[in-house]
Amino acid sequence: MVKEGKQGIYDLQGNVLIPPVYDKITRSGGWFYVVKEGKQGIYDLQGNVLIPPEYDRITREGACYRVVRDGQAGIFDLSGNEIIPVQYDRVDRSGFFFRIYNGGLAGIASADGNIIFYPQFDQVRCYLDYCLVTRDGLKGVVDKEGYFVIPVEYEDFRFSGKKVMGLKDNEWQEIRGIDLSKIKF
Repeated sequence: MVKEGKQGIYDLQGNVLIPPVYDKITRSGGWFYVVKEGKQGIYDLQGNVLIPPEYDRITREGACYRVVRDGQAGIFDLSGNEIIPVQYDRVDRSGFFFRIYNGGLAGIASADGNIIFYPQFDQVRCYLDYCLVTRDGLKGVVDKEGYFVIPVEYEDFRFSGKKVMGLKDNEWQEIRGIDLSKIKF
């Protein structure tokens, strides 16, 4: 329904689901995307506000929404719960993790939003349960619990069968007790 140039949604009985205060409303799947004065938000089909219309950009990414407000990014789940606060320069998905960025540094959060490492690495690349991290030109590997499987002290890695080789001081050496052979960074 359009009222005085503003859009809203009513059910078949005439009950207001979404008040007619929005500049634009579009439906996608089980959600209504709303825009008011340039700010975006999301309602469910029952008219419940999932994400209030206060964000510059909302992007659905699988089972979550990435939101941006005033240059800061965060993550909401599909139920509208904020799982990563809107306080990072950038947030993106990498494997089963989120990479969070501030001040040019990267950190790691789990898929449910728990911060594993606040931004402190130059680079983070994740695959399955592990993340390759780089700091000051040196590499290491952390697991999903935040433990250093391989400390950040190697110039490079090479995987050969079940062996993990690390380049340290221009010399390749086996890193014993590690089997990351199924991981391709």
